[in-house]
Amino acid sequence: MGGLKNEYSVILLSAGVGSRFRKSIRKPKCLLNINNKSLIHRIIKQLIKLGINDINIVVGFQKTKIQKHLRQFKKIKINYIFNKYYKNYGSGYSWFEALKQVDIKKKCILLHTDIIFDPTYLSDIIFNKHENIIGQTSYNKNGLNDLSLVLESKKNHQIKKINYRKDIKDSTKEVICINKFSSSTTINFFLFMKNYFKKANNKDKTWELIVNDFIINKKIRVFHQGVSNKKWYNINSQIDYKKAKEAFYKG
Repeated sequence: MGGLKNEYSVILLSAGVGSRFRKSIRKPKCLLNINNKSLIHRIIKQLIKLGINDINIVVGFQKTKIQKHLRQFKKIKINYIFNKYYKNYGSGYSWFEALKQVDIKKKCILLHTDIIFDPTYLSDIIFNKHENIIGQTSYNKNGLNDLSLVLESKKNHQIKKINYRKDIKDSTKEVICINKFSSSTTINFFLFMKNYFKKANNKDKTWELIVNDFIINKKIRVFHQGVSNKKWYNINSQIDYKKAKEAFYKG
């Protein structure tokens, strides 16, 4: 797998405040520990194991804590990108700030860092035959809320639309931020965002909604990869955190 070394640029989105956790943990969510390893530590170790070491982290809230924590990775160079608007702008703007600095001629892996997942799922995404892949899990639709970001797709797994559950009421496919995009798509994303963010009302958009607008405007083919029966958690609450610790207590 060492051949992936020069193939991918990784962007880790770690700038957010994590408002639902902020009062109780007083640190970025990516530094939450499960079995004595932080969430972001686990992700970086998985990337290194795959031979990928072009790692770029968008920071904002308590950025120094993240940088100090990751000094343990002495054999790779981590590039930190500061999003000074992290309090007010969405994850899409963090992605845009990163694309200004990374090598957009490489394929792009885009990840949130408040998630934990079976390491083999990252391989599923990377080695999927399609160039542009978004992670996806299936839920009983009663388990989703109106602000869950969900997708609608064709039978061949090509994505037709990504939006809030309130706008795609019948969807049971929730988006997971474990994604890959081809180099040509990454370049087109960057060019698209340069104009997109000139409009003030776009600056608080999440990356998912930007991909949706991009699909609609540019007719780019993006597919989804199901998590199947593999373990994963998006940690948005203390309940999620407790469940994740129980699920991953051995590893």
